[in-house]
Amino acid sequence: MAFLVALLVVLGLQLVQSNALTCHVCEAQNSYACSNPSQCPGEKKFCLLAVTRIFERFFYVSKQCTRRCPTPVVSPPSTNPPSEPKEFLIEKPMPFLFYKCCQWDSCNGEGPPTDQLLKEQPGKASGRRHRYIELLLTGFMVLTANGLSALCLL
Repeated sequence: MAFLVALLVVLGLQLVQSNALTCHVCEAQNSYACSNPSQCPGEKKFCLLAVTRIFERFFYVSKQCTRRCPTPVVSPPSTNPPSEPKEFLIEKPMPFLFYKCCQWDSCNGEGPPTDQLLKEQPGKASGRRHRYIELLLTGFMVLTANGLSALCLL
């Protein structure tokens, strides 16, 4: 009798549906192609896709599970024509390029609907004004870090 009850419990557990959300959890540079479907913990109810500009032609993509969503949530696709989701395309001085929150499985897998984030800069690269101060600062930081490492201070 105990065996029969245990068997029914085991079979019944397989019928219980999980309410956990599945989101892509990964990070990539200059590409939206990262993919790692993972079940979110119970307290995390949103999938998030955030794109941050690091340099002019370099961006960083983060796909995560999150508890809160600071932007309006994008509705899941349905048979009715959905309302057009807002694209949060932010220009200077903010580093965020695109931000999306949603609440259905694997909804943060795709990047923005267009490549408008990757606008080409006008003019040739050689014709642009060089930022020597950025190069100087980067070189100074590398030399300082090497010097401090040699002194065992870093």
